[in-house]
Amino acid sequence: GASKAAVNYVTKKIHQEHKKDGLIAFPLHPGFVQTDLGNPFAKSVGMDQAPVTIEDSIKGQLKVIDGATREKTSGRFWSFDGKELVW
Repeated sequence: GASKAAVNYVTKKIHQEHKKDGLIAFPLHPGFVQTDLGNPFAKSVGMDQAPVTIEDSIKGQLKVIDGATREKTSGRFWSFDGKELVW
């Protein structure tokens, strides 16, 4: 929704405005996670459950964060699985 788009925009602005500081800033999508919100939505669209376990989401996010660099990661939108997402 609009609030997520606003967070993405603000994060990109932070990246642009803090170049000389070396700050790394990027939004990170956790995936469609098996949670109290994810599973009911999955069922509403004909799935048994959301496809991503909490453990896989967290491990993936930590891997993206750990490998993040200003040059390759910052200012871009990433998924927990290390794939860059289109704005």
